[in-house]
Amino acid sequence: MSIGFNLVIMSLLGFLRGLELALVSMIAMFICNVAFNAALRGLNRVNTLFIISDKWDEIAPLVLNELHRGVTYIHAEGAYTGVSRKLVYCIVRSVELAKVKRIVKEQDPHALFSIIETQEVVGRGFGSFN
Repeated sequence: MSIGFNLVIMSLLGFLRGLELALVSMIAMFICNVAFNAALRGLNRVNTLFIISDKWDEIAPLVLNELHRGVTYIHAEGAYTGVSRKLVYCIVRSVELAKVKRIVKEQDPHALFSIIETQEVVGRGFGSFN
């Protein structure tokens, strides 16, 4: 509804005052919307990480000790290779992501690293139940 309302206003503006002013206004609205959404989400964004590495036993303790974040092992098996291994699962704030990447790269440059932006985390070290 809001987009439709803004589209009508910008169309009228373009018709009455010129296309250039309408385009500049639309760009300004877009920038304000992006800035508002970024401010609303803040720096408190959270990511879920899946790290697949043969050096899981070296990576996990470093995440635990350097970032003070919990780590969970998930037992996995490669569908193609049939090799059984441990997958490292952890949740970190976005500001901690560079540290985790550094740890993984230093321990195993060939690790597979999946980063998933997480909507909300509730529990120890993050948010509380409402």
